[in-house]
Amino acid sequence: MKTRSDRKIVSKKTVLIPARRGLSLFEVVIAATILAGSFAMLSQLIDVGQQASLRTSLELQGLVRAETVLDELVAGVTEVVTTGPSAFTDDPNWTYEVVVENGYQNLSLDYVFVRVTHVQNNGMQNARVELSRLIYVPVVLESAEEAL
Repeated sequence: MKTRSDRKIVSKKTVLIPARRGLSLFEVVIAATILAGSFAMLSQLIDVGQQASLRTSLELQGLVRAETVLDELVAGVTEVVTTGPSAFTDDPNWTYEVVVENGYQNLSLDYVFVRVTHVQNNGMQNARVELSRLIYVPVVLESAEEAL
């Protein structure tokens, strides 16, 4: 008969997994692909941001130029008449156009539109601003009889 002391206790052996040193080639390729995709997306975002910044800057310059033209019309420096596209003297890429609607609602008012555009050297328009304003046009009477 077997006694307790005759039994052999078998312990569970743990299987050792050899230690990995470094990454596999597949993991490196996946990481490089993810990194390249991230850089591509970031470069697109930067490009869109730069284009929006340029467009905003050009629109602001156009607004200032349109206000200048309107101020000259109101001050009487320039005659209030419809004109075709004319280039600004300081930058030929900027042009302006004045459109006048006479006798607004049968009053002594003219409705004036000023359109300012910026055209690139390749002919593409990349900014356009339009401002409008009512301008009082005084009626000049040549004789006292016309006043009556």
